[in-house]
Amino acid sequence: MGSMLEQVMYTIARVPTGPRSIHAPTPTEHNIAVAVAVAVAVAVESGGTLNSEGCDDQTGENSAATELAKLQTIYDAGGTLGYLSMDGPLSRTLATGRADNCGFDVATAVRELVDYVAAIPAARPEIKIGWAVNFPNWSYGEIESYQCSTKDYGDLKVVLDTVLSALATAGEHIDYIMADNPYDYATGQKTSNCFDDPTAIDWMGRIVDLEKQVVAAGLPFALIYNSAAGGQASNQAFHDDTVAFVEAYQQAGGNPAIRHVESWYPYPDIMLPETEDFTLTNTVRDSYEIMQPRWE
Repeated sequence: MGSMLEQVMYTIARVPTGPRSIHAPTPTEHNIAVAVAVAVAVAVESGGTLNSEGCDDQTGENSAATELAKLQTIYDAGGTLGYLSMDGPLSRTLATGRADNCGFDVATAVRELVDYVAAIPAARPEIKIGWAVNFPNWSYGEIESYQCSTKDYGDLKVVLDTVLSALATAGEHIDYIMADNPYDYATGQKTSNCFDDPTAIDWMGRIVDLEKQVVAAGLPFALIYNSAAGGQASNQAFHDDTVAFVEAYQQAGGNPAIRHVESWYPYPDIMLPETEDFTLTNTVRDSYEIMQPRWE
């Protein structure tokens, strides 16, 4: 069995409150040197189209320029960026998105996203770009978002096709779609504002359906394995829920091409060693050991 660590993740869009994947919040020369020495790819989670960049017809270009300037830290330290995941870019600009959005309609939000995606490889062609979707906050076909109208960015099944079509028309592309859908949302354990019994809905199957749509579009599907409730409770709770998520998603028929074990919660609050129960790397190891091969 080869090394399970294939990426080191840094965040440039915000300062996290706790450990996030195998990551440090600020890339340092030492961090980058370690990543280069052990030959792992550096992955960054960014904001994509940012609501702080004017909310006009230059939002995509300005957002890319802002984030490319932050990414320069990695290159200055002697590293190279392998992966850039846009964390909820449309939710930052759509009128149906976050509270401080740009008020854009779908067509405008998608146009600015295309401009952002075009600008990144123009400056750094080695970077693979993905879209990290906050899936519980989107409707999907006939299933409403987890909190219904109180937090519903739109129908992702439709918007995903719209984004991919717009990218193709512009001669651009993204390299993967990543679902952010913690275990307690995937199992209906999280309290909902609108569903009396969220466990009655097949949320896990909804993720599998998204995976099928992404694969049918010719893209790799990525899934983040973690637990919101576990991450707020303890190292062990995060570990146990995350490992259970891996098993449950496989049993539901899921088989993502890219698998992330990641936390932005207070727990786990210890990263190493992987041989110590319930550290972050121990959770990564135990999750990895039960993951089915991508191709049998």
